[in-house]
Amino acid sequence: MNVAATDDSSFIAGDYVADEVAVKQQAAAMDVELDNMKQSAANVEKQYKLSNKSHYMHLVELVLFWLKAHLIQGYLDTICTSKLSKSFKKKVDHGINFAPLLATVWEGVGKSSVMTNKYNRNSRAMNVILNEYNANPHKYAVNTVDQLVAFVEGKGGISGLIDTMKAATDENTSDFDSDLKLCKAAVTQDAETIAKLAQEGLKHIQNSTSYPTASFPANVVLNKDNCSLVLISKTHNGQYAVVDQITDTALINQSLAKQYSGDFSSFPKSLRVIAETVATQCLPNSLQHTYMHLIEEAGKFEDGEKRHIARRLIYKSSEGQFLLSSIRTDSCLVTVAKPKEQVIEEVDYDLQLSSVARRDLELKVISPRMFKSYKLEDLDDKDIFPANGTSFSHQLVLESVATDKDSKKDRINVIMDAELTKAESFRQVDVADLNNKAPLWERTVSPSWIQEFNACFTNNWVESHGKHIKRPHQTVLELEFKRRIVQVNFFKKGADYDFDLTVPVPILDGPNYGTPCTVLSKDFAMAMHALGDLPLVNDVVLQVLEGFLKISYETDAAIYELYVPFASEAGQRYSTGFTKYQLVRNQASPEDDPSYQTEAEMLE
Repeated sequence: MNVAATDDSSFIAGDYVADEVAVKQQAAAMDVELDNMKQSAANVEKQYKLSNKSHYMHLVELVLFWLKAHLIQGYLDTICTSKLSKSFKKKVDHGINFAPLLATVWEGVGKSSVMTNKYNRNSRAMNVILNEYNANPHKYAVNTVDQLVAFVEGKGGISGLIDTMKAATDENTSDFDSDLKLCKAAVTQDAETIAKLAQEGLKHIQNSTSYPTASFPANVVLNKDNCSLVLISKTHNGQYAVVDQITDTALINQSLAKQYSGDFSSFPKSLRVIAETVATQCLPNSLQHTYMHLIEEAGKFEDGEKRHIARRLIYKSSEGQFLLSSIRTDSCLVTVAKPKEQVIEEVDYDLQLSSVARRDLELKVISPRMFKSYKLEDLDDKDIFPANGTSFSHQLVLESVATDKDSKKDRINVIMDAELTKAESFRQVDVADLNNKAPLWERTVSPSWIQEFNACFTNNWVESHGKHIKRPHQTVLELEFKRRIVQVNFFKKGADYDFDLTVPVPILDGPNYGTPCTVLSKDFAMAMHALGDLPLVNDVVLQVLEGFLKISYETDAAIYELYVPFASEAGQRYSTGFTKYQLVRNQASPEDDPSYQTEAEMLE
């Protein structure tokens, strides 16, 4: 039995635009398999005392059944309808919760020595089987069931599988916990802080144009602040039914404070464009523990030490724009930002953001989307980034908002300075002149399309396949730019991709671009994940040019251009369309250059 592999998540499912008749046919076929699985469960119960092997085989077959069933949109929900199935949580810490499916299959067996009070235990074991199958697709391409049963036996059965999962979890715990501790001061907020943030957020929302709007045929019940939490449900005719309206001020304040704290536009003016730019190349919070493993090498120094590719955010003073890209490479993800108003005090040389400051901002503010967890020290939120540093050209300090008077405050020193004057200058990746370049494919989409794309693909990929981004078959994605859809093919198996997901582009037909384009998974997923969270205004333009995908968009703070380079199937980015930029240096040559950064600091 051969089944296409997947990594996770029952909600990453087949084609976004599914044919209803085909779905019914698929569901009918799966119903037959489900009946067989139920009969098999009864047989396993009879054989259980004779041999555990029948139990292992049944679990393996059930994993393979799930792999096919979860690709039929909504099918698993239609079969897991028993009271016991519905009693289990949808999200668990060990991956997919197979307990509802196990309860469905074993429902008619009666009191079972195999499954009674062991749903969680068997679910954990099935996750180890699933992960093993996903990690080694070639190994299990033939004799799938027998080989996976042998894997279970080799691990020592169900108990051995669970011990394997525990060991893997413990290995990642320290990295993940350390990331969470960075944000601990802002996780717990007292009622006074929540109320204050809620009022700031309410004022911000009432003056913003980036929030979607809705009309209701009847009056909505509001509290004293003219707010309400409205629960809606989409009906069969595509309309939305208003189920409930909640005016509890405490609940509304919590919602407002959370939303406002996670909004880029709540960050100080001096840092907002920097944050929006850095976000496009910043790992999501759930993947931050993989950061060091994803750093790319760029040869070696004369002493044999490894050289690494490093990102750098610079400010081109003569052009009044920010550039985020890498050094020591010919191609990379590139973000260009043109602020709509002055956000930094001008000087006659270029500036670079220190790598340590950038990394602090990523870990503590940008990645967790906690923009109100720190406040400026001795500077107003509406002020621009000042050129008032003593040791550095531009410097400001962010101080953590303590949850109580005894909490130790954390500080982020945000430093921008001229490129170091005594060490070798780094030439930075930039985009070549595109004035005479016509796009090969182009579409204009709304901000809601970006959010829909993320809901259908990016967010699910990050939470499932993204956890295994270091594995070779997860290194690249394939994009197809068609007449009415953008199609993403992922999970590379040999020369092909096992799964595809399509997202419709809601515009009139146009010419397609017939050649599939390969991109690095981390480039594309990071960029799209950030776009979905940014407070976009106006439409977004997607363009395919020779060598890269260009995404043009804007917030009320800046106009942006994001360039995602295409790559070979081996994961080597193409350099077509890219060039190098040499920073304009400060004419002063101090005896000791305080802006010098070591190799370790550049990668920290």
